[in-house]
Amino acid sequence: MKYTIPLLIALLVVQVHPQTPLGRKTGFGIVLGEPTGLTIKTAWSKQTDLSASLGSSYFGALRIGVDWTWNFDAFHDPTVHLYIGPGIALGIGGGSGILYRSVKGDYYYRASGETGLGIRGVIGTSGMFKDEPFEFFMELGPMIGLVPAIGSSFDLALGVRFYP
Repeated sequence: MKYTIPLLIALLVVQVHPQTPLGRKTGFGIVLGEPTGLTIKTAWSKQTDLSASLGSSYFGALRIGVDWTWNFDAFHDPTVHLYIGPGIALGIGGGSGILYRSVKGDYYYRASGETGLGIRGVIGTSGMFKDEPFEFFMELGPMIGLVPAIGSSFDLALGVRFYP
């Protein structure tokens, strides 16, 4: 409780800036990690973005993810930003990982064709070169699987987006 007021003051003092290169609204790119595939990000306002990913999960299944993030100028640098927010992930097809139930002693197994759903928190940082339409990012976060069973995991991803 003693840290609540200083934390609230710090959040109010942090300046907010759009997280997109050259003020462009939508960027497309690739992401490596969890998942590995394609990514898109759209700025909804100076404070918020919606990003999505579609790719192959490390655990062998197709994964679709969507995150709603808030941007902070925590580093007081116009080219490096911090973002946080909630998200969801949908795993489709067979594989092993966070959204799966225990079968025959293999704790992280999911039958082919089974769908998993989870919620996650994301914290990340993005960097941009001045006067260039590229954004580089790194993000991580915990995930809690809800369907078909309760499970947990930790995501880590690196990527780049181009803003045409």
